[in-house]
Amino acid sequence: MPTASPPHRRILLLENDEAVRRSLAMLLKISDFEVRGYDRIASLIADPMITQAEWLIAGDSVSDGTAIEALAALRERGWFGRAALMTATHSVEFEHAARACGYGTVLAKPILQRELLHLLTDGDRMPIAAGIAAPRQSQPASRV
Repeated sequence: MPTASPPHRRILLLENDEAVRRSLAMLLKISDFEVRGYDRIASLIADPMITQAEWLIAGDSVSDGTAIEALAALRERGWFGRAALMTATHSVEFEHAARACGYGTVLAKPILQRELLHLLTDGDRMPIAAGIAAPRQSQPASRV
C-alpha cells in the first residue's frame, strides 16, 4: 500500500523584486511547499487564504511599506504563523526591531537555498513570534 505524501506546507512570500520572488517561489515549490507570492502588503493582506499559511518569508521593504508593517497587518487579521525576514542591509538595530515585532529569524541576502530550506523544515523548533501568543494547542501528556 503506498504511503500518502505529507500535506504541502503553505508559505506567504512577500518580496518586491520579481526575479527574487520568482526564484524563491520556484525553489520552494520544487521542495514541496505551496507558495503564494506578493509584491505589496495590500495584496498580501487582501488574500483570504493568508490564515492557512504556516510561514511568512518577507523582504525588508516593498513599495507600500516595510516587512515590519506587513507582519503587524497579518497579526491584526489573526495570522499567527512563523515569520522570517530577508534583508540586504542588516544592522543590529534592524534585527532587534524585526524580532520585537515577531520575526523569529533574519536572513541576509543573498539567501542561501539550504539555509532557507533548513529553516522551513526545522522551523517547528523556532518560536512562533516574540511577545505574541499563538493560539493554544493541547500538549500530549509526558511519559514517566
